[in-house]
Amino acid sequence: MIGCLVCNSGGEVLANAFPPIFDMDILLNTSSLSVDFVAGLNEYTSGVDLIDLHCSEGRIVIKNMPKGFLLLLCAGTFNMQMLNIALNVAVGKLKAAFTSSPPASVSPALPVADQLAPSKPTDGLLQRDGKGFILTVDSLAASAKIPWDQMQEGVAISKKISEQICGILKIDAIKKIKLTNKTTRSSKTFSKIKFFERDNDQIFDDNITITLATAETMKVKPGDELIVEVNVGGGLFG
Repeated sequence: MIGCLVCNSGGEVLANAFPPIFDMDILLNTSSLSVDFVAGLNEYTSGVDLIDLHCSEGRIVIKNMPKGFLLLLCAGTFNMQMLNIALNVAVGKLKAAFTSSPPASVSPALPVADQLAPSKPTDGLLQRDGKGFILTVDSLAASAKIPWDQMQEGVAISKKISEQICGILKIDAIKKIKLTNKTTRSSKTFSKIKFFERDNDQIFDDNITITLATAETMKVKPGDELIVEVNVGGGLFG
């Protein structure tokens, strides 16, 4: 996915996770046109839930909501079934945000990642589960900011989390991790891990960011918890 935005029924961009090349003028124009387009379809149909527009170099997906919509700009090829799963989770969180906060109180510059991110502990300590660390699956918007193929299995954690884990385990670096679904207890080991710096527009304090393919393999969605065990000296410890 290239980027996404959240818009209210009046065409106001409430949040976005697009690269800097897409300035606010472009996003406002896009949201305004989308509002008219969705309203027109709603008027002449019984109501639309999802719009999938195929363009020459990509696809625009619009998820309709009672008080607005979620718009995504995607590459030409992606797994629509997996995207639908992620969209349903994201829309549930966004509906709650629309209900709990009036649009006027939301800054247009507020990133979608902040809207979707689950609440975090304030003490900065990682939770434990036996030998593993408990990390929360991050939002779709946060995953979209990582340069990877969503259709390939991928795992990413912030350097801050990596440093905390390495300090606890007294190791120099994380080279391999085992992820376990906290509910189903199914697990898989990953040897290719991305590490990134925390920046001003994302919250990754105790999150693990995964691709849609990994979410499908592990049977998890944003907000679910994974147990992370780290390979230490040929064995997995946490």
